[in-house]
Amino acid sequence: MLICFMHVKSWLTEMRFKQQLAEHLIKKHLFKRLFFAFNGLTIRPIKRHVMGKLL
Repeated sequence: MLICFMHVKSWLTEMRFKQQLAEHLIKKHLFKRLFFAFNGLTIRPIKRHVMGKLL
């Protein structure tokens, strides 16, 4: 009974850890996507603008 309880406890801890890891990865991924989208919206047109002026 005690072994079973410990097993369940460790399983729950592992699940919680995996959930936190998943959430962390998702947040990281979303942040990266937002960052690249932001870069695409700001830096690319500026580069194009600068290149247009130089050419």
